[in-house]
Amino acid sequence: EGEEVLRIYVAGDPIDSAGVDSLHAALPDHGLQGVRLDIVQSDISAEDLHRFQGDVQRDILRATSDILAARDSVAQSRRRQDSLQLSTAARELVSAFPEIDGVTYAPRLELLSPDSVPSPPAFFIRFTRETRRTSRQDILARSVALLRKRLGVDTLSVLER
Repeated sequence: EGEEVLRIYVAGDPIDSAGVDSLHAALPDHGLQGVRLDIVQSDISAEDLHRFQGDVQRDILRATSDILAARDSVAQSRRRQDSLQLSTAARELVSAFPEIDGVTYAPRLELLSPDSVPSPPAFFIRFTRETRRTSRQDILARSVALLRKRLGVDTLSVLER
């Protein structure tokens, strides 16, 4: 318990007892005094070892592919959920304010700014022709509050289109 162990796996021709003793004696020369050496020897052939390495590489590639597919599936599901949430929020906005004739969403207000520059999402609202100019600013401000609450975000822009 608490003992440090250096485990070495050897494939192919086994190391004889003199070789094992030599390895044990060399531990202090490499700053490994107090480390127990554990040599696991196998009489596996070089061909078998090569075949085993190929199997391991294929398994790693298959596992990596499965992980990437799962990650892509989760990202796609998240995008679908976000899209549904945005659509629901836009419909709620239109039903709360009959003066709104249409809503457009952009994931970033500054579409041409570099990705490193934070840019809030934006909603562009089109009002009906009958909506008075004096009412529009009030509706825009109330729309910001409603959308922030529904989408759970602190920063977003709501602009007249």
